[in-house]
Amino acid sequence: MKDESMITVDSFRLVDDAATLEAMVAHSGFILAAGLALTILWLAHGWAHAPLSWAWAAIALAIGLISLAALPVHELFHGLAFKLLGAGDATLRFGYLSLGMLYTSCEGAVFSRQRYMAVLLMPAVCVTAILMAVGIWLGYPLAAFICAYLHLAGCTDDFAMARYLLKTSVPYVRDTAYGVDLVEPASKSEPAASGPSLPTITGADAL
Repeated sequence: MKDESMITVDSFRLVDDAATLEAMVAHSGFILAAGLALTILWLAHGWAHAPLSWAWAAIALAIGLISLAALPVHELFHGLAFKLLGAGDATLRFGYLSLGMLYTSCEGAVFSRQRYMAVLLMPAVCVTAILMAVGIWLGYPLAAFICAYLHLAGCTDDFAMARYLLKTSVPYVRDTAYGVDLVEPASKSEPAASGPSLPTITGADAL
């Protein structure tokens, strides 16, 4: 959608929201801890049939390499979603934040709130499904499960932004390099005193 006659109602800059960043770290830790606990239970159940060997080292190395490769693939899926869901001629950019996160932006492109949420969540769904499907097909379901939860632990920024958008009724979202602007058509805007009530994300409620 073209950014014509749109006014900005509110902005959310992920890199500047300390409470959201802290919640992201906490939720990533929770996913990793839950995944590790399930992995230990899985191993304990089949330990007698799967003794330690050099094969485990090779599998662990493969898991690490696949998890690293999944990071740029995740961003490519964001880019694909942007283009499929209406970015038009807006320039697609890939980059790296000092916080240790890769990002994909289509700065200035405007999407309906629902479509932008699809952009946010498409990599979490698709990349995780691909990791699981390929791992099971190759006969390594546990390795696939580990890759899947490692990937999901790195998706908490997308989950945080999706949760933010769920809490607002503003109909459109403009992508920015560091977050989003909530926008609406100027012809439908109301005086500031009666404008929409926007969510405030704090602490553990960020996700």
